[in-house]
Amino acid sequence: MKKLLSLSILLLLASFAFSSLIDDIVSSYASQVIEGHRVVVEQDGSTTKIRYENILRNGYNEIVKIVAPQRFEWSHIGKKTYIVFGNEMKLSPATIVDAEQSFIKDISIASTIVSTSTTYYHGMKSCKLVIKTPNATYIAVVLEPSLIIGYLKIERKKGSITIDYDRINVVPLSYFNAVIGRFKIIEKPPSPMEIYVWKLVSKLDNVNVTSISINNISIAIVSGKTEFNKRIVAYVFQSGDNISTGDLVAQFKLKGFTALTIERDDVNVVLATKMKMKQLKEWVNTVFK
Repeated sequence: MKKLLSLSILLLLASFAFSSLIDDIVSSYASQVIEGHRVVVEQDGSTTKIRYENILRNGYNEIVKIVAPQRFEWSHIGKKTYIVFGNEMKLSPATIVDAEQSFIKDISIASTIVSTSTTYYHGMKSCKLVIKTPNATYIAVVLEPSLIIGYLKIERKKGSITIDYDRINVVPLSYFNAVIGRFKIIEKPPSPMEIYVWKLVSKLDNVNVTSISINNISIAIVSGKTEFNKRIVAYVFQSGDNISTGDLVAQFKLKGFTALTIERDDVNVVLATKMKMKQLKEWVNTVFK
């Protein structure tokens, strides 16, 4: 009986210790001010995508600059997501979620630490944790004693995401505030046309966006590769503009492309590709659902 009681007490103490560690990681994350460079690898089936990012973060507020393979900059400030254009931050047409913040949110709600061990990360003493939640399994390496995340792997049924920092520096809050102060934050909601351009961009690889003006009519041309490795081009413009969608589709078809047009929310989107029509329609449904 005494042995069982002792074992129960030890398990209870271990449970409290693990719970305290999770609380410490969550509270520490909220107060950290860091800048760094990280490599993000996303795996989905046989598809692997790699990004190189610079990040400046104050708790949950952050600016993330993707430097390769395609340049893109976004920020999360005061629970809102913005796209960065030069010295302006414009409200994003859709919420962008940082995998690190998903990890912090997930483990703070319901989580179980499967194991902890001491390790060294780039020569710095660290703690390696394996944490299970209802949504994912996380393998995290946090630096000691700061509890800054140096490495994070998120494993889900559909694939995995790995974040690996090769540089992390603690910076003053004044530095973060000075950087943010250089930007003009624009709270105007994105237009329907901007939203549809974003829907396309978010579903394409090697994407390129060009804006042209013909007779004072603004047209966004979005091109990139689908998950089927098929090239696609989309012309996006306001409905009612003096542009014939039928003529555009006919021109593409004459050149041997599969083409169609959709009209939603007073926005026309004309798409051309070498995909079969059935496959194109299925892809369009996933993009504009």
